[in-house]
Amino acid sequence: SRFGTRAAAAGLLSWVSETFPGMLIGRTLGATNLGVFNAAFNLARTPATAIATGGLEMLFASGARADQSATFRLRALKTGLGLVGLVSLPAFATLAAIPETMVIVLYGPKWTAAMPLLPPLALAMPPLMLAGVAGAMLAAMGRPGRDLLSQTMTAVFVTAGVLVAIGHSTLAVTWVILAAMCGRMVLSLAMAMRLAGLGRGDLVRTLTPGLLLALITAPAVNFVDGWLGSLHIHRAIVLAADAAAGVVLLTAGVFLLRGLIPVETRWPIAQALRRVPFGVTARLAPAFERGMPR
Repeated sequence: SRFGTRAAAAGLLSWVSETFPGMLIGRTLGATNLGVFNAAFNLARTPATAIATGGLEMLFASGARADQSATFRLRALKTGLGLVGLVSLPAFATLAAIPETMVIVLYGPKWTAAMPLLPPLALAMPPLMLAGVAGAMLAAMGRPGRDLLSQTMTAVFVTAGVLVAIGHSTLAVTWVILAAMCGRMVLSLAMAMRLAGLGRGDLVRTLTPGLLLALITAPAVNFVDGWLGSLHIHRAIVLAADAAAGVVLLTAGVFLLRGLIPVETRWPIAQALRRVPFGVTARLAPAFERGMPR
């Protein structure tokens, strides 16, 4: 069918956008540079895939159910964007803030060349995930051709940009990837917002909590990382402390900023809190349900 063909073509172009930089680095700059690039790319891409996969499937199902309901489509888009932004923006901003510790602990000191590549690649993940939310909604609303257009323009930009950047450095290629993902996000969101009826003000309100958490969490974890590193503590312990600080700050931030979080994002958070075994977090759920329509 035309729907399936366009959806498959969009998936193929997404694969091209993600694999072409590595292919060209390998052919042009050699195996060593390719290995360094892949190490940094996988460090950023793997958690993004884990976070996004289940959420996008759920969003597609919700959007498909809402095929006849404009209100439900709008709510599904806001929920998807809000949850992905709330998790991905602080998480990947924090990852970008501690590249040295991440690379040394996970890969070892011989992979220090991957350190400068990690920040732009980590920062590229939230735009990629938000574009994925928009693309899933476009497909769910029977408009895979719109997502195909976004993927086509992204693939063209990545191809042209990497061909130019490869003459400078592998680091330049990573910044091209970041720019391409931001461009794809803008295109996909613009089309999904128009079809779902989501205004720019609503988009800003939906993503603001995640942006604020990123501005709080990333500098704080970077401070903890630098302070513990200056004490010559083992890097694995430093990374564990970084992770603990990030989780505490993110959790506390979500609770303290709950008044800024839109209802469409707070509702699934409240449901998740109620489903934690043994009722550990159920008492927090009413705080997120406050102000919701009954």
